[in-house]
Amino acid sequence: MTKKGATNKKKFLLSDQLILNRYLLRLFEADSFESLTKDMKDASLEELDVDNVSRFYHHLTSRLIEQENLTKEMLRQYDENIVRYTFEISEKREERIKWKYFQYLSLLFTEIYLDRYFHQREQLLNDCS
Repeated sequence: MTKKGATNKKKFLLSDQLILNRYLLRLFEADSFESLTKDMKDASLEELDVDNVSRFYHHLTSRLIEQENLTKEMLRQYDENIVRYTFEISEKREERIKWKYFQYLSLLFTEIYLDRYFHQREQLLNDCS
């Protein structure tokens, strides 16, 4: 006998229900956000290299299998945009903003989505369906 109000329903995670979330994780060949970020929590990745390229970019490209939908060149362009915006936002601050791994990925996912939305809308719709 079960307790009153207890259910045997399967637990659904919101992240499993978000189409864009699943689409973006698939681009990085990750099953979950946790699997994508498991090695990204080191604070040293929050820095830029001597060419002002984020260490997050280097980390992601080191694990990325080159594919037509997401190339290293595309990631480099997205990273350059993020770094440029970060410098602009940080201009009047004493210290440059340093993004945490989840903040950087939010910015990167936004860059990818907006690029696809404005330049490859039909492909985006097909990939997400």
